[in-house]
Amino acid sequence: MPIFDQGFRAFEGTLAPPTHRFWTITKAGVRLAMKKKWTWVVVLLASIPFLVLLVTIYLRGTAEQAGNTLDQRIAATARDVLVINGERFWLFFFQFHAGFIVPMIVLFVGAGLIANDRRTNALEIYFSRPITKRDYIFGKLGIVLTFGLFVTLVEGVLLYVFHVTMKGEISYLAESYDLFLGIVACSLIITVPSAAAILAISSFVKSARFAGLTFFGTIMLTAAAGEILHGVTGTKQFWAVSYIANAQQLCTQILLDKPQFDFPWGVSLAVLVGITIVSFAVLWRRIRPVEIVS
Repeated sequence: MPIFDQGFRAFEGTLAPPTHRFWTITKAGVRLAMKKKWTWVVVLLASIPFLVLLVTIYLRGTAEQAGNTLDQRIAATARDVLVINGERFWLFFFQFHAGFIVPMIVLFVGAGLIANDRRTNALEIYFSRPITKRDYIFGKLGIVLTFGLFVTLVEGVLLYVFHVTMKGEISYLAESYDLFLGIVACSLIITVPSAAAILAISSFVKSARFAGLTFFGTIMLTAAAGEILHGVTGTKQFWAVSYIANAQQLCTQILLDKPQFDFPWGVSLAVLVGITIVSFAVLWRRIRPVEIVS
């Protein structure tokens, strides 16, 4: 009796609502990434600033609640030195994420998400299911954002909640809501443009390694160009060509109420928004339901 190979099988599962179908891709991608040892290593190393600031908040809260059980001079010194505000969150937390941690996480997680699909012609499999181009793009983006926002937004909010808890005053929420909003804003500023950029780069190649090297090279090249142009001309506005500098500029404006570099923070906002829009436009053009194999 002959056996015929069934190359295509009709979808027999339960259809999710159209607005939720991207989540299937995100969940599968996150589970696959969590099976890799390097993902755990990178995420654990990325949590070092979180642990440092957590200890700092604990020491500050302990000094405030010590009362007569702690030498008053030591308590006063701790309260003066360990001030928990936007500046502390920047110096101990977001400064490292903007300059190194989030780009590295985005590189490790996102470099192969589309490149590997193009290499194996998996796009045909995706689009043979009831999945649209929008579902595919947002599903892949969700994978990168899951890890990027975990080490920024989730950890930042946990630090804020712990800080409020150590204060022990519900009224402090009204006094520090701007800090909470700053944490949310900085997390999105640092994570979303880089996540969109790595996916756009990944859509051009069929090698995760090449996509990662291109992304890393672009980050380093723009940073070096900003520093060289600033050194040659003495004009600080040239820092705007650096991706990292633009992220730092916006975060310091939000958390410290003063920009880190001497040029308008609106320029940095325009650059990062432009990177995000261009990246999505590239993705929309590069992702096609049918891949032509040459």
